[in-house]
Amino acid sequence: ELCKVARDMDKGGEIVGAIRYWPVRIGSTGLPALLLGPLAVNPERRGEGIGRTLVAQTLDWAMLAGHKLVVLVGDLDYYRQFGFHPAVPHGLVMPREKTPERLQVRELSPGALAGFKGTISPWRSVRRRSVASAAGRSGNTVHQAAEQPLQARDEANVVVPLRKR
Repeated sequence: ELCKVARDMDKGGEIVGAIRYWPVRIGSTGLPALLLGPLAVNPERRGEGIGRTLVAQTLDWAMLAGHKLVVLVGDLDYYRQFGFHPAVPHGLVMPREKTPERLQVRELSPGALAGFKGTISPWRSVRRRSVASAAGRSGNTVHQAAEQPLQARDEANVVVPLRKR
């Protein structure tokens, strides 16, 4: 629902940008959060506000959908405009992240950070684990997609039409 594409309707609906969110869990209790990324913009269209539009709109939609916290790994100066700030001082850790200072967080609900500390890990639903477990017991092979995070499959999710400045 939050994975979106931006299309230039003046160019036949050409995709000019995209954003994806992934469900994650934080800490030993597995509190739910969102991981933003990647954010991609056609290099020929940079500086037109496409990325800014994608981030701002999807953060609003995430808040309206009841999500409380978003984390990302990215440029501090760019994401500051959306209310992101360093996550490490809040006790958040991204495994295998080589530049932890780029780990950032934004509360979508006031006070949400109070309950979110610890390691960020992929979301593994109970259903997916039980399907994999049942398949293993029966000798069947589970399709690898059952262990993959949510995928953006609906390209009808359009954020714009964008106009060139």
